[in-house]
Amino acid sequence: MFPPRPQRTRRAAFTLIELLVVIAIIAILIGLLLPAVQKVRAAAARMSCQNNLKQLALAAQNYEGTNGQFPFGEVLIQHTGTTNVYSNNSGVGVLAYLLPYVEQNNVYNQLVVNWDPYNTATGSNWWGNAANTAPARTRIKTFECPAAGTFVPEKYVGPHIMIVSGGSISWGALLFDTTTNLGITNYIGVGGRFSVTGPSSFTVGGEPIDNYRGIFVPSMTIPYGQPANLSAIVRTTPVRNVTISDGTSNTLMFGETVGDGLAAGGVQTKAVWSWICAGWRPTFDGLLAPANRDFGSFSSNHGSVVNFAFCDGSVRGIRAPTTSPHTQYINASTITRGEVINYDDLGG
Repeated sequence: MFPPRPQRTRRAAFTLIELLVVIAIIAILIGLLLPAVQKVRAAAARMSCQNNLKQLALAAQNYEGTNGQFPFGEVLIQHTGTTNVYSNNSGVGVLAYLLPYVEQNNVYNQLVVNWDPYNTATGSNWWGNAANTAPARTRIKTFECPAAGTFVPEKYVGPHIMIVSGGSISWGALLFDTTTNLGITNYIGVGGRFSVTGPSSFTVGGEPIDNYRGIFVPSMTIPYGQPANLSAIVRTTPVRNVTISDGTSNTLMFGETVGDGLAAGGVQTKAVWSWICAGWRPTFDGLLAPANRDFGSFSSNHGSVVNFAFCDGSVRGIRAPTTSPHTQYINASTITRGEVINYDDLGG
């Protein structure tokens, strides 16, 4: 006698309607979770950026402790007339001087640069030596904000230039072509309200312009208000901790920059800072909206907040004001004027 044949069970299957319902539920969950994930990523990027700024401020303080002064904002380049005859200085900026203090000795040791900030040898520009090509292209994580974006720059911002032509002085920046493929930075030094120096006889609102200087200044300059000729170039006095009478906790040191902004003629240009040249910026124009700011200005991709490091190593986000000028922000950028900083007004 044969055993009973096993009964076949019919496997259940989803109907089309049930599948559509499941897909709709998954889509809703993704829609709910995505903003939260993006918010967490943005917060993590901002924290990483703040840590980078803190490391730079501490590096500058260690440099000051070792050398008795802060590095200059930039070893300035001058040229005369319209022939672009560059002279005086290597053109390196403050971040290059800080390389050994952010654990980048290997990059620092590869650079063939005259580190004397008062060097006046013609043809000493760092880009004139092929040995500097490889180290200048190095990407350094501490110098880059993870929220800054990965756009391909149209230009790299090089050294500041003081142009002496006839009897006039103007300011600009040397721009390197994208083929140079330089390492970038999203952080630059704070140069005070105007980023210029001058004799006590030259005043703004009855106050000597030198009172408006910040932590980082050019190593050599023609004092503002002096005759426009190369013979008038003088050495700038460096800043030390004892120079900061406003107090290190009240004085800005480094700020963010995403690089893009208006170039000459009001054209929007993606000109990102090269770290080897990154120097300083003034604060007189406040924190501007993307459509109005110069390339290389203090700016960020953290919404309306730009992170800044103070001289004591603390980091604070400063929010772009709804009205101009941003008085507290400008006050916090100078080192000797004795303003009382209202941190609540800084926002962030």
